[in-house]
Amino acid sequence: MEKHLEKFHKDIRRVLEEIPDETIESLYTTIGLSDRIFFIGNGGSQAVCSHMTTDFFKRLNVEAHSLNSDGLITCLANDYGFDKLYSSWLERFELNPFDLVIGISSSGTSPDILHGLNFAYECGTKTSLIYGFDEKEHFYDVSIFLDSHNYGVVELSTEIILHHIVERLVEKNEQ
Repeated sequence: MEKHLEKFHKDIRRVLEEIPDETIESLYTTIGLSDRIFFIGNGGSQAVCSHMTTDFFKRLNVEAHSLNSDGLITCLANDYGFDKLYSSWLERFELNPFDLVIGISSSGTSPDILHGLNFAYECGTKTSLIYGFDEKEHFYDVSIFLDSHNYGVVELSTEIILHHIVERLVEKNEQ
């Protein structure tokens, strides 16, 4: 049992160590300059979105949003199609260049997340994608590839990155 936990821990450490420092710095700077942050994800990644929305709102006093209402999710998916779930939700916020949309996707291929990010990009909004499985070319302002095919490793690595940024911003704000 302990050897499996040790391997899991080592996988997370390896994934995090492979991310270039300048990529983390770019996301840190982008988040720090944003007035509103929107998190989009599915399944476990949506749970990360919800958690980070809470931390950004409470700890950083940033207007942060994630789509958590079952009724609204099923309404938008039914009316616009699941692949347009996030773009139809984001459309109601009148996105601007001072906003940031962060997509979290274990595979980096979820059509609803990619459509949401593309919609935000077309609005001139800053965009970021944190994803795993297979590295792909993306045109977002900040893309962070997490080199793992393990959902838990990708999701926890994502949370570690975002918590790290929250802690740094809290420290900066306290100075």
